Amino acid sequence: MQKLNQRFLRWLFVGGLIEGVSTLILFFVAMPLKYYADFPIAVSIVGPIHGVLFIALVVLFILGRKSVPLPTWLVLAGIVGATIPLGPFIVDIKLARMLREARASENSAVQDPEQDSNALPLKHRAKIRGASIPKPSRIPNSSGPGER
Repeated sequence: MQKLNQRFLRWLFVGGLIEGVSTLILFFVAMPLKYYADFPIAVSIVGPIHGVLFIALVVLFILGRKSVPLPTWLVLAGIVGATIPLGPFIVDIKLARMLREARASENSAVQDPEQDSNALPLKHRAKIRGASIPKPSRIPNSSGPGER
């Protein structure tokens, strides 16, 4: 499996969450305020913020194609998902799964003892390096203070 750029993948995941929440705020807070409370300024504020976040998410998906790398179908799903309500959250499920799998494969990578012998106990390190461990010599009991 190809190594994924986990940092960019996290940014993409967080970007999807933020853009998805901005869509929900636009639809369920700002638009009802405009039409039911005669408060159109809410859409004038939230609308452009949502637009910038939408464009940022699309750009992140396009950049993620090479940077992570993401499969083409996921880039397209991310762009299409950004255009529909709750779409970013659905795509984020796949992104979270990819991030979890990348972390798991990174954590489960078994180190080769030949390459990193310091990860082994002392007696095994000596065997790998071809040396033997000297046995501790007996130190004669020294008399304590005041005893001669």
